[in-house]
Amino acid sequence: MNICRGICNEALKDNDLIKRDFINTLTHYDCITLHPDLIEGIDTFENIKKKHWYYRMELVY
Repeated sequence: MNICRGICNEALKDNDLIKRDFINTLTHYDCITLHPDLIEGIDTFENIKKKHWYYRMELVY
């Protein structure tokens, strides 16, 4: 899967530490500063995909 974040334009890798915000946007942990109230979770991308089915889907354009 090749999901990229708009801030750094780098693909998310399974072992990357990721922040998930209140609208389910994924961001590398170090790429952007979010207010703690906006963060829903911090985990590796692999673990986030295991917990949330919609990140496991292949995107078709």
